Amino acid sequence: KERIRSFHERPNKIVRVHTCSTDDLEFWINKYKQHRKLLFELRDKYGISIPDINYMVGDYKKAQNPALFIITDRINGVDLDNIERNEARKSIQKIDDFYTCLIKYYQDKYNGGTFLLDLSNSQFVLGRRTNDTKDQIYLVDLDPSFEYQIKESEDNNYLFSEFGIMGSLDYTLSTIKQKLGDIDLPRATAQFITFLGMIIGKNSGSSYAEFLLKKNSML
Repeated sequence: KERIRSFHERPNKIVRVHTCSTDDLEFWINKYKQHRKLLFELRDKYGISIPDINYMVGDYKKAQNPALFIITDRINGVDLDNIERNEARKSIQKIDDFYTCLIKYYQDKYNGGTFLLDLSNSQFVLGRRTNDTKDQIYLVDLDPSFEYQIKESEDNNYLFSEFGIMGSLDYTLSTIKQKLGDIDLPRATAQFITFLGMIIGKNSGSSYAEFLLKKNSML
């Protein structure tokens, strides 16, 4: 179970306390190590900002159990689910670049591999750390439970379907575009169209992808 705490003497940091049994400790240590690799890949290869992360293992007296302490930067800002129109419009280029990178991430993962699954608007904050000089879009939900590995022999049509990643991407793009009003996200829309075309090319019967392609091509 994870709890979020903060340092009184270091208000620019957040501490997530993940308690577990002694028997499960090694499992969760390995889980967080794998998750950290995925986060660094998202940052280093796709340019999506994440807070600095440090891990410690110790005892959590309140739970009388061992715990993992995940120490991260506090990001001051607003998540993309709750951003106001004027604020979004001020950062239109940054938002367009962000969604372009996020779509490219899933496009690359379509053919297989381990990846972060729950990357919705509420997980990202437009803001800054204490020492930042300008706003960036940061991934702030660092829960390692949401990751998935596609095997080479596995049918990934469902995972990338209306009820999975494609539906989620369509929803996140539609929501942010509604906030922007009459301003489009040209690079992100073009990247989404490219992704949809790739899926249709590999799965000619993907009616939902064809629907989304037609919808986004009309924008």
